[in-house]
Amino acid sequence: MKTRIIIVIGILAIGFVYLVVKITKAVKANNDSWANTKYCYHEKFNREDSLLFKSSALTQLQSVFVIKSKYRNDIKYLEYKNQGKLYYIKIDLLENIPLDKLLIFQNIKTTPTTMHTYDVLNGNGADFKILAEKIPKINNIIFSSTSENNLLQKYVLNKNFIKYNASIYTFSLQYGKGNPIDMFLGNEDITFVRKSYPLVISFYKKQKTLYILLFIPNKANKDLEGNLLEGIMNDNSNQ
Repeated sequence: MKTRIIIVIGILAIGFVYLVVKITKAVKANNDSWANTKYCYHEKFNREDSLLFKSSALTQLQSVFVIKSKYRNDIKYLEYKNQGKLYYIKIDLLENIPLDKLLIFQNIKTTPTTMHTYDVLNGNGADFKILAEKIPKINNIIFSSTSENNLLQKYVLNKNFIKYNASIYTFSLQYGKGNPIDMFLGNEDITFVRKSYPLVISFYKKQKTLYILLFIPNKANKDLEGNLLEGIMNDNSNQ
């Protein structure tokens, strides 16, 4: 009996120490993130923007702000013709591998990883969070989504340019198993009330650089058909 008590106490002590270490790391990561992140409002478009978007589109895009951090590439938030919010995130890849090998899709509900720091952005009623910590160079992306009637429309524009349309409940990106969720859009409410959000997401790869573009319409009933993203982007992905 005493042996069992000692074992239980030992397990509880190990669990407590583990929790304290996790909390300490989370607090440090949060403090570092706030100290090394800044929001730059209404920045002018740069050369990379002009290469990514058509010149005609740049006249209809308005830069709202750019999140700058020493931990990752800039995260840009744009408004497009008052129709919706366009976020684009640049990711460094370990290798120049095809998109179909880079993306791993799974139809499951996810939530942001606990005890990690996120920038909370405007998702038109949904929680939209992007990890405010250092992310690794990646060689696979776990793309998780739940949507109305499991209907996720995929468009392969070419081997380096893939787009998805959906009315989603949850959406997330994670760079390899065991790593924290990097991006999350949806409702974290644990009740059974389900609300969907229209979303267009594209993965656009140029050699060892991946651009992830998310368009979130201002109207919840926005028709996602058409060529919104490919219509405003320069497709130089094969260069």
